[in-house]
Amino acid sequence: MPDMDGYSVCQHLKADRETTSIPIIFITALDGSWDRVKGFSVGGSDYITKPFNTLEAIIRIENQLQIRQIQEKMLGLKEQSQATRDQTIASEPKQILMVDDELKNLALLTDLLEEEGYEVWQADSGSEALRIADMILPDLILLDIKMPDINGYDVCQQLKADTKTKLIPVIFVSAMDEAWDKVKAFSVGGSDYVAKPIEILELMARIRHQLQIWGYSK
Repeated sequence: MPDMDGYSVCQHLKADRETTSIPIIFITALDGSWDRVKGFSVGGSDYITKPFNTLEAIIRIENQLQIRQIQEKMLGLKEQSQATRDQTIASEPKQILMVDDELKNLALLTDLLEEEGYEVWQADSGSEALRIADMILPDLILLDIKMPDINGYDVCQQLKADTKTKLIPVIFVSAMDEAWDKVKAFSVGGSDYVAKPIEILELMARIRHQLQIWGYSK
């Protein structure tokens, strides 16, 4: 923009107590991995590149509005004693459940996530993902779509239908990159969608963002 770029605008909004909680979606022709990472680093909630698919843009906007509504409800119910509990939880390593039937994908991302300080659990099928999620209640789930037993869409629907796991953020990570694939992922309760091949820096930024906005619910 001619006077102040979007990154600076976002920083100013996030620094103001009256506007800090407003979700901000960057919509820009800048399509580099570093551009997207910077967008999240200054407080952006999502990043859409031009030219964009209208249906996907609408579903991402609706997703952010829904997250904001849930946050307001949860914050309204939060007890003062929760602050001490949050400090304890924040010091613990975050648990991430990775779900992918390609073992090489699991191995690669596990190494990268562990280097970032996350505790990683693995599942190579939908049924195994549901079992582990119910057992450990991870802080976040990275979920592939195409799997041999239960596809990722159905896994996500089952997670969101269970009161124990419904607030766990689910990031779909898939080679399916059509607008309809993304729209369906959000419609079944996904929090974000990353297409393969993965840009590692962007994925890490999206993971950090989801953990930050959903941290109050754990």
